[in-house]
Amino acid sequence: MPCALLIANDITERKRLENEFISLVSHELRTPLTSTMGALDLLSSGQLGSLTEQGQKVLSIATTNTERLIRLVNDILDLERMKSGKIFTRKAKCNAADLLITATEAMQAMADKLQVRLIINPVAVELWADPDRLLQTLTNLLSNAIKFSEPGDKVTLCG
Repeated sequence: MPCALLIANDITERKRLENEFISLVSHELRTPLTSTMGALDLLSSGQLGSLTEQGQKVLSIATTNTERLIRLVNDILDLERMKSGKIFTRKAKCNAADLLITATEAMQAMADKLQVRLIINPVAVELWADPDRLLQTLTNLLSNAIKFSEPGDKVTLCG
């Protein structure tokens, strides 16, 4: 006589705790990262004195890496929001060229460090979209393109 054993576990509470943990850790990381970014901005402004060329390079690397960590934390929070269906877009009129230029400027230090040339061909087109989400997407795409390029390669962004 055939028989079957079924075991069911309710993982609702575990999922809730996991989501809370990710949200808590992400938010707790944001505070020191924001403070670090503020200190780096203060250093780069020259208000605390001037840095040597080597000091400027180290500051640039620290700033780039801190910005990257902030983006990663924001990405984690966005993923959690998407999974829970709580992500919202804030649509506004924005210009595609401005977004392309801003994304390129944000990733230029990384490109310089890895000896990848960024080429941008912006087209001034008005969009009705969430500029923050588009900018995040563009910087993520540029970051991946730069990471997977060889020194001396070109990454072109058109739009």
